[in-house]
Amino acid sequence: MIAFLTLELRIEAAQSLKDKRQVTRSLKDRLRSSFNVGVAELDPSLLWNQATIGVVSVSHSHDTPLEEENL
Repeated sequence: MIAFLTLELRIEAAQSLKDKRQVTRSLKDRLRSSFNVGVAELDPSLLWNQATIGVVSVSHSHDTPLEEENL
């Protein structure tokens, strides 16, 4: 089973691209370490307050990947 999630983010506190990168990098790192998933920024927008993040997980069973990890 392949699970795919797209997150459309509005980063209200970001005042620059550097702020945006800090927020997206932190989110991607936390998702990777907590759920063992692949994470990437899908649409590298030049807008400093918007980001699109893709999350994917692959499982060999029919259980959802997150349910399987909690076993």
